[in-house]
Amino acid sequence: FLILNTLIKVANTTQFISSQHILSIYIQEARIERDILLKEAREMKDKIVSEAKDQANTEADKILLSSKEQINNEKLKAITELKNQVADMSIDIAEKILRSELSDVNKQKELVAQVLKSNELN
Repeated sequence: FLILNTLIKVANTTQFISSQHILSIYIQEARIERDILLKEAREMKDKIVSEAKDQANTEADKILLSSKEQINNEKLKAITELKNQVADMSIDIAEKILRSELSDVNKQKELVAQVLKSNELN
């Protein structure tokens, strides 16, 4: 607007610029200002969109990490539960085998003798 004011002063003093010419200068300056505002608006829009994308990516990464941790925890829980079940089954099987093997008195005596013999060697 500084240029425009200077031109108007020159026009008023020298009478070289017609009112139509002054009007075209106003229009040209308005277009320049409009272009500047549109450029700023586009830059602002691009910045907002970029920040929103960055924030969405950060949130997605957090959710993904949390999901992976939860899956790993569930996996470890399932493995522990399976190990406990296998241990329980092994104890049950061993108990049944021992009951079967030791149901006979002669087998009991044999087992005791074997244990005593192996302890004597050690």
